[in-house]
Amino acid sequence: KHSYIISAIFSLLLFISVKAQHYNFRNYSVEDGVGQSQVYALLQDSRGYLWMGTRGGGLSKFDGISFKTYTIKDGLCNNYIFCLKEDKDKNLWIGTNDGLSLYNGTNFKTFRPKNINGQLWVQSITFDKTGLMWLGTNIGVFTFDGKKFSHYNFRESIVNSIHADRAGNVWIGSSWGIYRVNLQKGKNNLETFTEKNGIKKNSITCIREDENGNIWAGTYSDGLYVYNGKNFSRIDPSLQLFKQTVLDIYDDNAGNCWIATLTSGVCKYNKKRKTFTWISETEGLSNNHVRAILKDSWGNFWFGTSGGGVC
Repeated sequence: KHSYIISAIFSLLLFISVKAQHYNFRNYSVEDGVGQSQVYALLQDSRGYLWMGTRGGGLSKFDGISFKTYTIKDGLCNNYIFCLKEDKDKNLWIGTNDGLSLYNGTNFKTFRPKNINGQLWVQSITFDKTGLMWLGTNIGVFTFDGKKFSHYNFRESIVNSIHADRAGNVWIGSSWGIYRVNLQKGKNNLETFTEKNGIKKNSITCIREDENGNIWAGTYSDGLYVYNGKNFSRIDPSLQLFKQTVLDIYDDNAGNCWIATLTSGVCKYNKKRKTFTWISETEGLSNNHVRAILKDSWGNFWFGTSGGGVC
């Protein structure tokens, strides 16, 4: 199976040339086997497989040659997928529109808190230093130890993103702002960041951490902020990202931050030079509504789009 994945690299090197100077894209659509044209989550697992969570079409696995899609017929709890995460035991956790699924390589198993009325949107998954799972949902934050769910005491309801950083904190991005739980000081040590800390009260769409431990926060219609350990600040003094909705952030460990936007495609930000390079449909991207970004182990960038499959 690994040979299939490796052989795919040669096909990736033969990407179709497009109008742009040096951007070569290979677009995968429903016709190629992707479960649905709206790809909301991307993950490469420890075995090298690429997983694509779709908005209603289930979970697609790519081995470098072909796609295999899993749906509720295979045991997935819901075909609408928000997020994907692999644990230390190489299990795949799938956050869906109605609960949490676990795939162990053979079977699916569904997990859902008891006494929850209505749908549970599992929009983001992270693991803290102890291995405890934290879930960002439409009804707040849950922790899950593999057996029992606990509803975290967090006053905001809709949580779009959650991230456990290397310093032992859990960051929560909600529809009303960004918060930090300092687990070293206790589970209930919740800090709120406001304009005094350099960031406006806004819907936080995604949270990521770069190689230096800086926290990046994408917003709805207000671009991207970075936290340096003391305060947040905009990364674009000239407002290149002003009014942009940022849906995903990817740090490539080579000095670049890749930014997925709602309407303008992908922005590549060079942190050293502080320059912005835009990649859109004009350069060959299949759709300017980009939901997810991934760099695979061979250096290829994958973009999950809403309506254009995956590039």
